Amino acid sequence: MTDERDQAIDRFYGEVGQLVQAARTQAGLSQTDLGDRIGLTRSSIANLEAGRQRIRLHILALIADALRMKLSELITDTPLGIKSSELSQVDEFLSGSPDSARRFVEGVISQLDNVDNETNKEGEQ
Repeated sequence: MTDERDQAIDRFYGEVGQLVQAARTQAGLSQTDLGDRIGLTRSSIANLEAGRQRIRLHILALIADALRMKLSELITDTPLGIKSSELSQVDEFLSGSPDSARRFVEGVISQLDNVDNETNKEGEQ
């Protein structure tokens, strides 16, 4: 089960990377241009696009902003079964909310991910 989940997570990051690459290309930006706009190197952008480096949520938000897109447009179906339309609803719900509310939601998502990871580790033992 863990191998399947790991593969699904790897596919997810690869798909998100492909969406970033397509959006960057559509915007007419090079990897260096995008990296300069968000404070990353060209090689980091290349690794994110190839799915070799996992994209942190705040980095994905910076990328969406730099490409003048909604964050939800850069997310595919997640391994946990959350659809991009559901994430779009969260994004819409938080629009106009204070940064503290967004940070809170990001923290909750991070904690849920940590709980899920701990549950998987316990199941492996």
